[in-house]
Formats: sequence, C-alpha cells, structure tokens
Amino acid sequence: MLFREYYSDLHAYEKLKAELSQLLDKQHCEKLGGRFKLKPEDQHIIQTAEEPGKMLMKILDETELIKPDKIIDLYKGLKAIHLNKVAKVALEYIDMSTRKHAKEGEQYNENSDVISKREFQSTRSFKILQEEEYATLDIQRALKLSFGKLDLARRILLLAKEAHEGFPLFPRSTLYKEQYIDQHGGEMDIAGLHLVVPANALHTGRIISLWVSNDPAIKGPILKKSLRMSPVVKFGPEGLTLHKPVSLSIPHCAFTSSIQTGIDVYSGVLQTDQSVKWSPEKKHLSCSMTTNHLEIEAQKPCLIGLHVPYIPKMKKRVCVLPIVNISNMGDQFTLHLWFHNDEKLEHESIIHEEVYKNKGLAVHRPVSFVLKSMGSTFPVNIVCSTPQCTSDPKLVNVDTDNLWLQNRLKCAFQIHNKGLRNTVNLRIESRNWTFGTIRFQLHVELKIENFRRADQIESPFQHILPQSIVESFAQLRKDLSYHLQEGECVQLANMFRLSQNVVMDIEKHHRPGAFLLEMLTKNSLISATNISLLEHALTEQGNDECAQLVREFRRNNPIVQATTCP
Repeated sequence: MLFREYYSDLHAYEKLKAELSQLLDKQHCEKLGGRFKLKPEDQHIIQTAEEPGKMLMKILDETELIKPDKIIDLYKGLKAIHLNKVAKVALEYIDMSTRKHAKEGEQYNENSDVISKREFQSTRSFKILQEEEYATLDIQRALKLSFGKLDLARRILLLAKEAHEGFPLFPRSTLYKEQYIDQHGGEMDIAGLHLVVPANALHTGRIISLWVSNDPAIKGPILKKSLRMSPVVKFGPEGLTLHKPVSLSIPHCAFTSSIQTGIDVYSGVLQTDQSVKWSPEKKHLSCSMTTNHLEIEAQKPCLIGLHVPYIPKMKKRVCVLPIVNISNMGDQFTLHLWFHNDEKLEHESIIHEEVYKNKGLAVHRPVSFVLKSMGSTFPVNIVCSTPQCTSDPKLVNVDTDNLWLQNRLKCAFQIHNKGLRNTVNLRIESRNWTFGTIRFQLHVELKIENFRRADQIESPFQHILPQSIVESFAQLRKDLSYHLQEGECVQLANMFRLSQNVVMDIEKHHRPGAFLLEMLTKNSLISATNISLLEHALTEQGNDECAQLVREFRRNNPIVQATTCP
C-alpha cells in the first residue's frame, strides 16, 4: 500500500506545508532548522528569503527530512521550540492521515480483488522508478501528474531531467522529435527520415521519439578506412514493445547496384559512460536499399548507422544530411548540410577516377555547390552563411582541404522569401572544379505548409493535460483579458506579428483583451504548455501586473515546464 498512501496524502501534505510556512517567522525557522541540523548555507538561504517559512518547508521537503508519512518529526520539533499552536496543525494532519488510512484499509479488505490489482500496478510503477534512481518525491509528483501511468510518469521525469542536463549522446548537429501515436498507428518525418508505425503495432498510446545526427563525435562501428553513408538514427524509446515491425526510411549517399554487397546495418546500445556499443543486426532489423534511401524494418527500438567498407580506387561519396529550420520571422529558412567522412582517405579514393591518369595534378581545388530552384512558383534567393561564398548567391565554392582532409564540413544556406506558401524543390549539385564533372546531386523538397516555428511546436502532452491545468489556463486568459487595454493589445499583436486585419479587429472589438488572447491561442502562439513568450512580451512592454499573472500560472502549474518538448 506504499504508493496508494503517498498518492492520497500528497494534496493534504502540500496544503499542510503552505499553512505552516505562513505561521513561521525567521526566528522560528532558525530554531527549527537547528533541530533538523540543516547546513549553514541552507540556514543562510532561509534567513535571507522573502518568505523564510516557505523556504524552510521547501528545503525540508527536498532533503526528505519531512515526507507525507514522516510529519511526526516536524511535530516533535515544533513542540521542542514551544510552538504549540503550530504543532497542533501538524498533529491534526497526523490524526487525519491515520484515520484516512484506517478507512482505506477497511475498504481494501472489502474489495481486495479489485484493489489488489490496482495496488500492485501502482506499487510496481513506484518501485520501478525508484530502481531507476529518481528521487522519491519526484516520483510521487510525476505519478500524480500522470494519473499513475508509468510511461507518462517516466517521460515527465526525463523531460524535467533533460531540461537541466541536456541530452549527452548527440551534443551537436542533431534534431529530435517526439510524437504521440496510438494503436491506430501513425507517421513521423524529420530531416528526410520517414517512420511508419502500422496499426496494432502498439497496444496502447505511446510517445515515439526520433533522434537524427551526423555529428562526427559519435564513434560508430567503423573500421579503418570505412565510410558512414547515412546519419545516425535513434528510434525509441528504449523498452518499447512492438507487436508489428515499423518501417524506417533513412537517406543515404552510397552508390547502389543490383548486387548489394559490403553493406552492414548496425544497432547500437548506449553505455553508462555515454559510449555506444555497436553490433551487426540481423535478427530484429532487415534492410533493403534504393538509390537514395535505406529501407529498414525494425521489430524493436534501435540506434542505427549505415556503413560501407573502404575499397581502394572505388568511387566514394560523403554523407550529406539536409536539415531545414524556419526562423522566428516566418519568412526565412536555413538549409544545413553536413558533409562527413569518418576517416581521412587517400586523395585518389575520393576524387574522380580521372585523377588516376594525372598523378602530378594538384587535387586540392574547390568543389562547387550549385543550388537551383525547380518548379516553385516563388523565386528562391540563396545566400551562403560561410566565408567561402562567391559573388553569385547560388554558387558556393568549398575548399577541398576543408571538405576532405578535415573529414567534415558544415554549410548553412539561408533561403529568404517572404510569404512562401508552396513546395520548393532544390537541386544541390557538387562538381569537381578541375574537370567539371558531377560528383553527386541531392534533391531537396521543402513542403512549406508543414513547417512551424519552434515557439509553435506543441507538446504531445497537450492532449492529455490534467483538467486542473486546462482550467487554470482558461482562468489566466480571463484575468489577462480583464487587465489588458486596447493600446496594449495592439502593441502585443504587433510583437507577435499578427496580421494587420487582426490588429484592426482588435481596435474595433468591445473586449480587445479577450479577442487578442483568442487569436494567439488559435494560432498556437500561446497554450497551457507554451506561455513563456507571452511573459517575455508583457515584461518588455512594461506590463508588470499581467506578467506577474503569467509567472504565477507557471509557478502553480509545474507540468507546464516539465512537458515542454526539447
């Protein structure tokens, strides 16, 4: 009954802490801190805090000196420093908790078959998360926020941890995406990758995640003089059970032929020291290759890389990974290209075969990259952000030394065009500077209507937020609409770059604040899990009263911070 007791006591426990914190002054806190043998630095923090009682309760809670089932020590401490009235409040909580547990015990005996199963699942979830070395109080709160669901509680704990520590495996050149997929299946797309989860592959809804990286710091299962021919892809989460295999399409840049030999698929496991243990994967992964993609059928979560062995005097290509980001302005895209060789190869193996006939020819010449717009109704102006950019905005020369001998190169091209609403097709073409022959071509299709700004990305938890959070957000909108004046609403609309038609409607509306917040919510510019931009805008505007309302909402609803996607 361990978890059931924690879960039922948590609300009363939080209420007790809030009540006690208002009854304790600095002198009381100092004496009580001495009884609990707090560190000098903790005592200093308490004494210098605006609300010393609240800070004392927070420190005692975080250090687990008090817990829902451990209030008796606090009661004894209050009695020892002669705070009898305050101690009476703690005693009332202890009596109430004892009676409640006794009543629950009677109900448990009457309905043992039903409760036994529920208790087993709750206790099992609690113990599993304890074994994963999460703090006890964090587990209690995560299980409460997730209504006891293990997977969702673990995700909340992971997101809260990642917000402070970051994800260590792929520190650079990385994209991450997660999506809620239920038993009906679904699809995910990121950086040219396409994941298909068929119907009935999952028995219940799960958060599915994809990491994509071409970071050379990731050490793969590459022998000397071998090439990585695809980005490193991590499909998860680990421990996910699939009842049907999922399909994963990964772009590659290897030459393909009818006889597909020398191509291995490796699955990796992250070790405790953040290294990756790779092994050839044949049982749970099957693959086939097309000209541009590696098609994977996976029966379990995996970390995948495609590699080919080095064969002297054979054409090679570098790995090219296009990743597109949209700017906050909404009218500028940045196309990132990562060119990567895992090993320093001989010049003869990476330059066109004609070099073999010209041994004395210098091969350290630039490689030209030509980017062209094809079939778009809008012209595309491409500007390179690297120093190698020439006067022609569509032509970039990259020094061969940088590209080949340093093993990797990152180019970023900014694509400017206000009002893009169509699909833009780009052809990226690499030519040998000396011979003019084409090294490789890469076709990129940008589906403009599918892009969203980073501040518009919604968490998958948006669909399963507790009702209390939803109601609290509705109350926040109501309070803000009451305080916002017409001029402030117009200024905020311009700061969020709403259309002029919306600005004009705000000026005419009899409740401009309510109308503005409705438009911001409708356009996914604010939500219960994405409110920080509004707080920044109000602060910049000098509207401290409204900004304080937003800060109070965030402070009273910690799930807002915990469930924001990376």
